[in-house]
Amino acid sequence: MFFSVAYSQNVLPPAQQIADKFTMGWNIGNTMEVPGDLTLWGNPMPTQRLIDSVKAAGFNLIRIPAAWDSYADQNTLKIRQGWLDTIKIVVDYCINNDMYVVLNSHWDGGWLEENLLPESQETVLRKQKVYWGQIAEFFKDYDEKLMFAGANEPGMQNFDENSFDSGVLEILKSYYQVFVDTVRATGGNNASRTLIIQGPRTDPELTTNIMSKSDFPTDIIADRLMLEVHFYPYQFTLMEEAASWGKPHYYWGEGNHSTTDKDHNPNWGEEAFVDQVFSNLNNKFSGVPMIIGEIGAIKRINLTGKDLELHLKSRAAFYKYVVKAGKQNNLTAVIWDTGYLGNHNMTVIDRNSGEIVDWQVVNAMREALDFTVVDPGEKNSRALKVLYSAKDSSFGQVDLGVINKDFSQYKSIEVRAYVNGERNYDSAGVEQYGFIDMNLVTMSDNWTWREGNLGEVAFDQWKNYTVELAEGEDQDGKLVPADAKNVDFFALQMYSHGFRGTIYLDYICFVKSDGTRDTLYDFSSASYPNGGNVEKLKVIDVVDVPSDKEWQSTTHKLFGENSVFTKSENLKKSSKISVQAGVLHGQIMAEAGVAHITVRNLSGKVLHQQNISLNSGANEFNIAMQTQGAVIVQIQQNSKVLLRQVISIFN
Repeated sequence: MFFSVAYSQNVLPPAQQIADKFTMGWNIGNTMEVPGDLTLWGNPMPTQRLIDSVKAAGFNLIRIPAAWDSYADQNTLKIRQGWLDTIKIVVDYCINNDMYVVLNSHWDGGWLEENLLPESQETVLRKQKVYWGQIAEFFKDYDEKLMFAGANEPGMQNFDENSFDSGVLEILKSYYQVFVDTVRATGGNNASRTLIIQGPRTDPELTTNIMSKSDFPTDIIADRLMLEVHFYPYQFTLMEEAASWGKPHYYWGEGNHSTTDKDHNPNWGEEAFVDQVFSNLNNKFSGVPMIIGEIGAIKRINLTGKDLELHLKSRAAFYKYVVKAGKQNNLTAVIWDTGYLGNHNMTVIDRNSGEIVDWQVVNAMREALDFTVVDPGEKNSRALKVLYSAKDSSFGQVDLGVINKDFSQYKSIEVRAYVNGERNYDSAGVEQYGFIDMNLVTMSDNWTWREGNLGEVAFDQWKNYTVELAEGEDQDGKLVPADAKNVDFFALQMYSHGFRGTIYLDYICFVKSDGTRDTLYDFSSASYPNGGNVEKLKVIDVVDVPSDKEWQSTTHKLFGENSVFTKSENLKKSSKISVQAGVLHGQIMAEAGVAHITVRNLSGKVLHQQNISLNSGANEFNIAMQTQGAVIVQIQQNSKVLLRQVISIFN
């Protein structure tokens, strides 16, 4: 059997199919879109820890407002390579967390959105084509989780609705047509990637009034466009000071009007307004998936006492209602997050610590989607600490203790973990390349063993690992319990060579198709599961994880006298594996049944998996490999490892 890994062009799914998977969205606001310097407005470079926190809060869509013009040579319009690489880092944080990403072209001095003018059209069209040509080419191999948005809030200088006439709309349409044509022309996955266009000023009412589906750009492929609007009912969400025509609204929603501060009660913009605006959009653009690319309401923390309490309750009601009403009208809400923590902020997650600082808003949004509400007073701040070292190539295990558990109602399992330690010692204490691999394993249907790999292990950072659940025959890359309705054994298994260190588990939860999550373990108390072939299990505070180095004194630095590179004591005398001309040749003694063969490189990456049928007694097999170098071959029958050997392949 030959196998190879290759990149190829795929036809990516339609826009609606992608939008159906959105839960709720979050903006990395006031950061990557800052002209010329992402830290200039007070926010740091985003980190994996920040994105992990966003994911853990229940968001699965991240909008990255981005500047391009201020990072380009104004003569050649070439975007700095370093800036593209920086944007890629943030995109990868999200994509690696199984999240969807909207990457846009933001305000950036207003080069596009303040220039819907005949005299500026030629210049803007040139920039739009050259910039998106570079961006699309750079990201062309990304799958459907990455979407491009052609603008931000086009036409903000045309603030009077009457001034946004058909001529202005035609100019905007020309900008979108160049955007779509340019991205499609780069080929690869961009030929079918979902692209997002913005309504005039992203004003939902104006968009409904003057735009229609016939104004959308012509596309070479059907059903790959989304529409974006923003939603900021001004007096409640943005207005800071009173004006001659009105006052800020501090309160919002049914049951939330003040009896003592009536001057700041709203007289418009509440539930009925939301319903009308969203239903009008959905009727006008029926069949077109939409995002509310920005929603938010400033937090007026200068208020005190009952006024502040009612104001905060009103904000939660606003976020909840917008998210829920949006979903009912094919609109996914993406909240704006300023990063600023003072008065009039819209910040939900602290940019430096990754901590959620506005659980009231997060829970309101979760409640709108029927997600479990998190009690911030009881939110998880504990992690299970697993001290573990590998003596030769070996296994460690954390038994997650389930009996007759029904896995069939879930689509995936998510594990949030942090790994630290070192991977450069074999059993003789000779420096080598080591690895650690993590799998979720089940036994069911007469103790049939199945495992699903959690993917590449990240060191010295929190990461959300996800494995998909499936039913039926064993499938590569997925956990397929033999009997998903009655799982009798469930464990996290570490397989490694030359590793000593610690695995910290923040939580393990099961995810249903509708996005709701059931937490199996959050390690919030001193109780924890049993360990096998691990040196210590202990519950510690999450905040102590990065600085914890107990593994350096507890685990063994030098393991034994025999090196896995010179001997394999796991190999039974009656079984062996050899290589000739790039073909693995195996001889193995076994009982009748099915065995699973896994071939990994020394970094733990799975190169090949397959099931083989074995007869009772001696068996032979051959696998043609299109790889070179040292690999680890493991053959397992149910829970019994028949053979595990490191071997070098050279064609």
